[in-house]
Amino acid sequence: MFNIRDFLAFMAINDAMEEEENNSSPKYSSGSSDEKITTGSKIAVVGTILGIVLGLIFESWLCFILFAAAGFIFGLTHDVYKSTEDKKKSDTEKSKE
Repeated sequence: MFNIRDFLAFMAINDAMEEEENNSSPKYSSGSSDEKITTGSKIAVVGTILGIVLGLIFESWLCFILFAAAGFIFGLTHDVYKSTEDKKKSDTEKSKE
């Protein structure tokens, strides 16, 4: 039996497919990014995974939150520190020239 919701869903899907075909420059790349994964982001991911594992083992949300937050903070500070060191290094090289 015909349902108006089915018709509206079909129209929405059809419009989305037509818009995707007409859009020559997609907003999102298909995973081929030139950006490298930084060490700080790896630290944050490891902290989150460690928090999940330990949180499941000890059945504690607090353990998960603490390790995830610590990984995020350590990763962010590592990236900021590395960025400022690289900037200082490039500034001193420019001043020597």
